Formats: sequence, C-alpha cells, structure tokens
Amino acid sequence: MADHWIRAAATWTLLRAAEARGVPMETVLARAQRDRPPEDLRQLIPLDHHFAVWTAAVKLVDDPGFPVDVGTTVTHENFEVVGLAARAAPDLHHALLVMQRFATVYANDNTFEQEADPRGMRGYMPPSGALPLAARCATESVLVQVVHVARTLVGVEFRPLEVTFRHRAPASTARLDAFFGVQPRFESPRTSVLFATEDLARPLATADALLHRVLLRQAEAELDALPSDHSFARAVADAVQRLLPSGDVSIQSVSRRLACSERTLRRRLDEEGTRFTTIVDDVRRALAVRYLGEDRLAVEEVAVLVGFSDARAFRRAFVRWTGTRPTDHRRAATH
Repeated sequence: MADHWIRAAATWTLLRAAEARGVPMETVLARAQRDRPPEDLRQLIPLDHHFAVWTAAVKLVDDPGFPVDVGTTVTHENFEVVGLAARAAPDLHHALLVMQRFATVYANDNTFEQEADPRGMRGYMPPSGALPLAARCATESVLVQVVHVARTLVGVEFRPLEVTFRHRAPASTARLDAFFGVQPRFESPRTSVLFATEDLARPLATADALLHRVLLRQAEAELDALPSDHSFARAVADAVQRLLPSGDVSIQSVSRRLACSERTLRRRLDEEGTRFTTIVDDVRRALAVRYLGEDRLAVEEVAVLVGFSDARAFRRAFVRWTGTRPTDHRRAATH
C-alpha cells in the first residue's frame, strides 16, 4: 500500500466532472498516463495517481472554476455510512464533527481539522508543504465540497463567514466567489472555512438519534479496518501535529484525543522506547524545517504553526534542535 492513498470514488468523481465539461475520461487518463481507476469505488489507490488525473483534467478543461464543478457533484451519499451518520446528526455542528472525525476513511492524507472561533467554528487544513497545481485544485474542491454538503444537509444556501487558501489565486476567482458568497483570501497561512454560530446550530430535518448511534458504530468499525502501521507513537505524533495550531499539545489534550488515560499513553510509549516530550519535539522540529522552506511564511508565523506563542521561545528551541537559527536555516535552504 502506498504511503498516501484515497478511495477510487474520488477519482471517478473527478473524471465524471471532466466528462460533463466535454472532456472524455479516456482523454483525461491518456493525458495523465494512468489506467482507469478500479470499478470498486471503495478500493484504495495511490494519492499520486489521483493527483495525476487532477493535473490532466484541469489542463484539458482549461477553466479555473473547474474545482467548483467537482466539489458540487459531491453529496453526503458519496460518503456512505459516514455521510448517513452525518445526515442523522441533530444539527450542522454535529454533522460536520462526524465528517471530520471519519475523514481518513476516504483518504489517509485527509487532515481537515476543526477549532472553536469567537464567531463560530473554523474548519482548516494544516499546512503540509508545497502545493503543485493538482493539490491547489483539490484543496479548492475540498472546501467547496464541505460547504456544499453542509448546505445540502440543512437545506439552506447560507454563506460561510470567511474562506482562505494557502496558495496563490487562480487566473479567475469568479466561480469561487459566486459559490461561497464571500471572496476567498489567497496566500493565507492556512486553508480554512469559518462557519457562523447560527449556521452551526441549524437543525437537520433528518435527525434520528438512534440511527445516528448505530451508524457511528459502523463508521468506527470502518476506521478500525483501515491499513495501519500499528505504531502507537505514530498515532501520538499525528495527534500532536493536529493539535499544534491550537497551542495546546499537553499530554492531557493528546490523551483525550486518543481516548486513553495519561498513564496508558506513557506506558505504551515506554513499551515502544520513546517519550511524549521526544515526540512533541520531533514533530515541531520536522514541521518547522518544512515551513521555513516556504519563503512567504514569516518566522513568527512558523512559530505559531508549530505551537509557540512566543517567537523568541521558538528561536531558542530551533537552535537546540538544529544548532542553527531559523533565519540561517532558511537562507541555507533557499539559496
């Protein structure tokens, strides 16, 4: 199994959206130099295969608004048991939590997180390095998809309060502007969408508490059945990375996220020959090195992204990790 994978269903959705724009799927696949995806929509395929199809499709369709076409073809039904569990949730907030909780059932690189905001709730994608054409288009499509599914669930064409993207703006943002109802901000620190409190509280007409519980158990079973390296330390590292933007990477927060006690977390890490503080440092160091490779992120922004509220503390930590200052490291990496 490839390190990063996605369900074949996603590639079929992309191909059908291209075909609806007059580009036959065989033409897209030939341009991408890829075979047809498996007919079994649940089968896992390498993410680079999916991205190759994205690159070919967006060039052949030749429309910067194409990601809107792809995102709006997706409904909760595309997510099978997870989508049905979201549809049975009491309100939009709970439905979005379900979609976020089980996102990795469909792509193991799907790190769509949520955090509280004074105005509501922000869904965001943690920065993860360079964004080639395929990743930029896929990112736009994912945010369109999230808002489209949310609107479908509540039956209201509400507007998000804010939409941001890490990458530079495409040649035209007209389709994105029209879809979201707000003008997205590009070249932001991270990709995100902000939902208002009043929209999150919108009830779902399809809410069913009993069905919701049954479907959640089924979704948990699917999550448990996914390919895994069975490393508890890896699970802790993933949890730390997802919590870093909140600034709270305490052992208490990570234990809650992994649904275990602090004592159990320490014991299992000890069994694997590592410690919690070592993992936190390793994750912060790796992300800091990655982010410093992006010229547009100031050192102060990198500090926040890796969980430091004080840039001076980040600089001291970076010297301890690498023996060099952040600015020196960036200079050496980019020249």
